[in-house]
Amino acid sequence: MSCLIFQSCGRIRVRLNILRSNISEVLLAELESLNGVKKVIPNELSGSIVIYYDRSVRCSSSLLETFRNFGLLENVYGLPTKRPSLSGKRVLRG
Repeated sequence: MSCLIFQSCGRIRVRLNILRSNISEVLLAELESLNGVKKVIPNELSGSIVIYYDRSVRCSSSLLETFRNFGLLENVYGLPTKRPSLSGKRVLRG
């Protein structure tokens, strides 16, 4: 399963091939119900979900934990790095 995670201040995008044409409404509802989550934008064409969140309330690792709970990040190890890349975004490839 191909996985890309992009992170910037208050925003994280998770792209998984398995999400193409198959984004679970239950997963979206779970993400939207989390305290501190402002907006969830799914894109079935690209297989990605963008989540805008309040960093003072929630951290990105807790959002990724939701994906793990749905069995979507089982083979992905590590979290986005704390050191930003040259573009100012953090990227995790799995």
